Amino acid sequence: TAEACVDVICPSGTPIDGPITTSDYFNIPPGSAYLVPQGTYSLSGELIIDNLIIFDNCTLIVAPSGFITVNAQMTLTFQNYCLLYGCPSMWQGIVMNQHSTVNVIRSTLRDADKGLNVADNCTFTSVASNFLDCIVGIFVPENVNGQFSNIAGTVIGTTFGRVLPHLKSGYPGQPTF
Repeated sequence: TAEACVDVICPSGTPIDGPITTSDYFNIPPGSAYLVPQGTYSLSGELIIDNLIIFDNCTLIVAPSGFITVNAQMTLTFQNYCLLYGCPSMWQGIVMNQHSTVNVIRSTLRDADKGLNVADNCTFTSVASNFLDCIVGIFVPENVNGQFSNIAGTVIGTTFGRVLPHLKSGYPGQPTF
């Protein structure tokens, strides 16, 4: 029997073509606070957080192998029903550099290799949120050489799991899963 193939067409949003910093994209001074306007955004490449950024009730559609990097001393917050997902395949996730903070509050992160990839000396919070159809929801590195890892994490009322019958296909260069 013949099998039908269907190309996935991703919804479009306001484009964010990376690599680009949030200060350049939103035209704000580095290190300043910024509330991202409610809406749908399409990220391709890397979005570098060099501000105190709050996504409030936003949708972020991430292209294959797209990712977000949070610079040191910066805070990234997703709140009030934000949805981050990969389309048409998985995405890398959020990479936290040392001394950065990520808050996921009443939001959903889907289809990532590592939803949050936490570094030493970071702070993360997830409250009433979902990490769905990810390889790893929150990745905390292994303690190396007996050194103490200084990571502060709070997870309250958060769901981790798979809801689709299978994960989306991997992004180019993603380790086999």
